This record gives sequence, C-alpha cells and structure tokens, in this order.
Amino acid sequence: AVGESYAKYSFKPVSEVFTAEMKEKARHPGVADIEQPADPRCVKAVLLGLSNTGKSSLINNILHEHISPVSPKAYCTRHWILGSCVTHKTQVILLDTPSLSVPLMPLNPQAKDPQLFHEAKRRLLTTEASWEALHHADVAIVVVDGDKGFLHKGHLEMLDALEKRLHALDHVVQVMVCVTKLDLFEYPEEALTRIKTSLKESGIRFSNVLPILRGRGDSYLRARTALVNMGRPGDWMFPQSQSTTQTLDELMQGAIQERVIRHIPRGRLSAKYCQVRIAGWTEKHKNVTIDCVITVASVDVKSIIIKNLTTITEETKKAWHRRVKDKSLGLNIHMAVTPVDQWSWENPYGYFKPSWHYSEVDANILVDPRVDQQ
Repeated sequence: AVGESYAKYSFKPVSEVFTAEMKEKARHPGVADIEQPADPRCVKAVLLGLSNTGKSSLINNILHEHISPVSPKAYCTRHWILGSCVTHKTQVILLDTPSLSVPLMPLNPQAKDPQLFHEAKRRLLTTEASWEALHHADVAIVVVDGDKGFLHKGHLEMLDALEKRLHALDHVVQVMVCVTKLDLFEYPEEALTRIKTSLKESGIRFSNVLPILRGRGDSYLRARTALVNMGRPGDWMFPQSQSTTQTLDELMQGAIQERVIRHIPRGRLSAKYCQVRIAGWTEKHKNVTIDCVITVASVDVKSIIIKNLTTITEETKKAWHRRVKDKSLGLNIHMAVTPVDQWSWENPYGYFKPSWHYSEVDANILVDPRVDQQ
C-alpha cells in the first residue's frame, strides 16, 4: 500500500535516489566519467529523527552548503535531499529525510474529518520511506534534540523502532547519534551525560554520540570527521565540485518555501501544509523569471503571506545571488497564493496544478481570484 502511494504523493523510492537518479545527475554535460582519486573511499549516510530536531541544519553545516531548507517550525523537509562533500580521498554522501512519526496515527478512512485521515496517510508514507533508506545506507545518523536535557517518550519509541529495523537488515549499518540544541543549557555536558545514559539502555550499539552546539564549527567538524572515518573502499558517485543533486530551480523552490514558512505564525496548520511549487522558469537577456505557486491551509494565513510577500521576495533574491555564479544574472519572481482545496488535501505533498487564471496585483504578487469571491 505504501509503494502504491509513492506516485500519488510524488515521492520517489529511496532506491531510485541512491542509484539511478544519483548516477544521472552526478554527471556533468560532456563528462563521460567522474574523475576518481587513487584508493577512493565513500560513505552513504541517512539522517533520521523526529520533527524539528535539526536534521536539515546539521546536513547544511556538515557540507558547508545551504542545500536543505531550514525552519524553526516542523515539517519543513518534504522530500529527499541529497548532498555530498569530499575530505581527503573520502566522499561523504548525506541524505536528508522527512521527519519520522512515532507512533503513527491510526488510519481510519471513515474519520469524520478527512483531513485527519490524509494526515495519517502522509505520516505513514513519509515515515516508511525514511526507514527504507536504511537498506541503502552505510551509516544512520540519528538526530535527537537535547533541549529538555533527557530523551522523551517520542525519542525512546523511535529508538525502539530503529532497533527492530536494524535487526531486519541484511547488512551492517553503523549508528551515530547527534544531540542538537545543547547550547540552550548553561552546562551542556550534564545534559549530554543524562542522554548518553538513556541511549545505553536502548540496546543499540552506537559508534559515536556527538554534541552539536549552534555556532560551534568544531562540533560539525567532529561529525564530518566521524563520517570520514566510517568510509569504505569504493568509487566516488559525484564529481568533487558537486555538492547536491538538486537543480537550481529545486534549490530556489526550497529557498522560497523556507522563507514563506518563517512568516506563518506558530500553531497554524499551514506551516505543515504550506506547499511551494515552481510553475514556470524563463531565462531571457541575463534575467530569470520564476512563476511560483504557494498553497496554504486557509484564507486567513493566505492574507498573512500576501502581507509579507515583499519581504519574502527580497530574501529570496539575496539567496539567489549567493547561489548563482554569474552575479549579473537578475531575478524576477511572480507568486500566486491560494488556500488549499479538497483535491490537494488528498494529495498534500503532490504536484499542485492550479487551474485558475492569475490576476496580477503588482509586479511580484499574483492572487487567486476565487479567494475574493469566497
């Protein structure tokens, strides 16, 4: 049932991400093969964790490249995000995954609120897809937030599920734990000691338990060094200069989504269901025009986004100029904002295909005219 849902939710099986897609996107045009060093080594690691634990921040800092959208609100990562870096002769390949949901919500098609059923189905799909990544990884990086100073019930249930998954594998996967948000404590060592004690009781053998402190580059360097030490003999899968398989439009889609979610008040459903899609991409005379569709959960949140569209546009343009090598390449952004409808509730993370006609309000804002009619 989960496999049948991949196409509906526009979610690729991780086997495609780690094999066919990687081989296709890793090759630059005109380059027949990736240049390999003498005695190359490679390690494939997947990041696993509950929502809002800092997985995306961790992968960005390990790679020294902003490839995964980051938000203080949960469920910012919706799809596989693959990145790589090279240290000496070892290539580290990292896969950022959507959040695990433990325990899963009960699937009840007869629920009075269809939204709850579709949310339960989404969590089942993304959680199973994240667990599936273990079959293709050498290392599992378990990210836990240590802001409470101990492992709560959700962490313990996740570790219990991880232990069962590891036993079912046909190969050995090393497990490394990264404890984030310890910088919130005056004495982070004490909180880390309590968390290590709980980890020992889980029954899983961890190769490393590393504290991750915000603003401390040495903590990310230790994590990267630990991954390099786990490298195995094998060919590189990316050119050394390539840090991600994402195309420029996919990176910009993540950048816009990251900035839109920042402006959604906490506790609003739309932070979870906010969806950004690039509907058009035109390059002409040293200028790129992006047509972007933003779907939110309600009309009132749509109004909040429209009020902040100027700020979102300016922040996105700054991210654009940091990303592109040609600084003379300009950027125009046209945005359409619409509340979610029944079709997209059934497919909250699928490709949203708007059927309405845009009405231009100003140079950067496009609004769904149906909203005014409602």
